Amino acid sequence: LVIDCNRQPGDPTSIPELSDGIRIPGNQNLSDTEAERRLEECFWPYHHAITREIARLWRHGPPPAIVSLHSFTPQLRGFEPRPWHIGILWNHDPRLALPLLDWLREHTDYCIGDNEPYSGRSVGFTMQTHAEAAGLPHVLFEVRQDLLTDAPGLERWADVLARALQAVLADPHLHRVVHF
Repeated sequence: LVIDCNRQPGDPTSIPELSDGIRIPGNQNLSDTEAERRLEECFWPYHHAITREIARLWRHGPPPAIVSLHSFTPQLRGFEPRPWHIGILWNHDPRLALPLLDWLREHTDYCIGDNEPYSGRSVGFTMQTHAEAAGLPHVLFEVRQDLLTDAPGLERWADVLARALQAVLADPHLHRVVHF
């Protein structure tokens, strides 16, 4: 809640005053100086690190695939529980998303969201900036937070995602630049 690195700087939702109906005291009446400090201390270092790593990988191999991992609350705004265990978020580039959706549906019994619980078509500064603009294959995972509360849960999801990615990233046709 300090700053959302997946939102455009200046977007009102990048430093929200409210989150899921809860007032965030440290974000109320934020000065431009404080917003800029958060950009300089959190946002830009995050994005510069991503840029450096993509450049390093690309210099030494084929175009890299970009994978982002997030989590989501099991319930939002007091409404019904969200049924998805994991969501695959994507915009125009289906190269990772569709094979991952297929793999997860075939090899697990989890409820899989295709652009659920959020849409990759409306959110995603990181993927748009670092992957879409460069034509790199990319995907954003969202895993439900209540499945990540202990070591066994974390290990289970790390294993599921590793197996899915290993299967999908093995496609040699995936690692090329394509603009959609």
